[in-house]
Amino acid sequence: MNKESSPSPRREEGATSHPRNAATRLLPALGGLLAAVPFLLPSLTFSPAALASFIGLIPLLLALQSARALPSRRRSWWSGFRMGWSFGAVFFLASLWWLGHVTVPGMLALCAYLALYPAVWAGCAALIRPQSTRASITSALAVAGLWCGLEWLRSSLLSGFPWNGIAVPLGSIPGLRDWAPLIGVTGTAFFPVAFQSLLVPLSRPRPQLLAALTLTATAFLPLAFPHHPDNSLPPLRVALLQPNVSMQDKMFGDDSFQQQRYDDLIASSFAAINASSPDLIVWPESALPGRFHDAVNIKAFDSLLASGSTLITGCDADSIEGAAPGDWNPRNCVALLQGDSSQFLLHAKVQLVPFGEFIPFRRQLPFLENMIGNLIPRDFVRGTVIAPFPASGPIPAIIPLVCFEDSVGSHVRRFVRPEPQLIVNVTNDNWFHQSPAAPIHAINARWRCLELRRPMIRSANTGITCTIDTNGRISALPPFTNGVLDTSIAPTSGPPTPFARFGNLFSAAAGALGLAAIIVLSRRRLAPAASP
Repeated sequence: MNKESSPSPRREEGATSHPRNAATRLLPALGGLLAAVPFLLPSLTFSPAALASFIGLIPLLLALQSARALPSRRRSWWSGFRMGWSFGAVFFLASLWWLGHVTVPGMLALCAYLALYPAVWAGCAALIRPQSTRASITSALAVAGLWCGLEWLRSSLLSGFPWNGIAVPLGSIPGLRDWAPLIGVTGTAFFPVAFQSLLVPLSRPRPQLLAALTLTATAFLPLAFPHHPDNSLPPLRVALLQPNVSMQDKMFGDDSFQQQRYDDLIASSFAAINASSPDLIVWPESALPGRFHDAVNIKAFDSLLASGSTLITGCDADSIEGAAPGDWNPRNCVALLQGDSSQFLLHAKVQLVPFGEFIPFRRQLPFLENMIGNLIPRDFVRGTVIAPFPASGPIPAIIPLVCFEDSVGSHVRRFVRPEPQLIVNVTNDNWFHQSPAAPIHAINARWRCLELRRPMIRSANTGITCTIDTNGRISALPPFTNGVLDTSIAPTSGPPTPFARFGNLFSAAAGALGLAAIIVLSRRRLAPAASP
């Protein structure tokens, strides 16, 4: 048979030709950069940059049209997977680049791992080629549900890394943010993902645009039922310290400097006492030079506690009970002290930061130990207790969190009780210098107040030291300044929100249903096109 008479390759019915040119290959990376804009320009209040969450997936969805046109499911999957990984790698590198201040290899390894989640999502999305109006709308809802499920999985597996979900920048937008008590930040991602998936491909404009408008109206439906914080509880006067100590001085300062660090904390605390007699004074993460039990033994806090204020401070402790001489088992803790130095409660951090406080698989993967073992010579010991500090006098029950923990909704929700409560986070984002890390941390933390309807106060070494109310409004000190945020905040009580009770159940269920729907729709991709 000659070349002219050879049969042409069979093209699937309804498929269109999408050449894999350079522009198509660049689209996923462009989408990743676009989706990262809110994290490159983070804002504690509303910023137009936040709206990039509603358009960042569009370039990837456009590129996926070429993957959907491939003749086999296997090739479509791998083509979509590669596009999704490209999107995710650029997105996470652009939004987490500042982790390189601590460890470049760790940052690269983490971003490569996190990119697997959008890669799986894009691989699944590439399997679908809707043949009807109903299938177009169903597929958009299915891929949105799968995205929610994968964000939940990312926040849970391997100790979890929930930062920078696609809905995180939307915490300042009324209506959208009010879904948080029901479905959390991962569930709220359903709206921007479904919206973009309905627009691309816009093969059936009228019904798909109508569905997109209906989805938008649903997203802002909570505006009809505004949240009013419980104002029946008396406000608590707080003084939140931001000492602005550089990491170089904090880690390597000589004995005289370390003593000066402590003296400055005491002086700032007494200045706040003289100014407003706060009920609660909060020092940031690892504020104390040396170990907590050493400070207790020399009664370091007695002069301050004699004023009647309660002190919460971040500290490094040998153990909750105290360690044997020479036995250094570091725990990153929050301490609450009342009365005198001997009356304290300690809570050890449960959610440790990978490549910050421990090296994942350091024994199984020796090359990681060789690369960054000098930065993290010993893994911190993980805490095991999930319980708030009990109320005492004017101080309500305290939900104690250290650094990264205020970004892990599935962890914080386990502290919620019906009694009056206040979330207290102590942190030190100075590891990342003058980068977007601190405001990114704060906008991730804001969702805990929205999800749980509990206010938060944060004391950070260099910022963001702030209060966050149950509507997500943030009042903060300027970062990289030495100061005290002297203010008041009302604790809240009431029954746990649906998110506090059930966690990410919506996202897990949406992910499972979305995956099931994608499997069904992908098996119909060779069926003849149905009329709308």
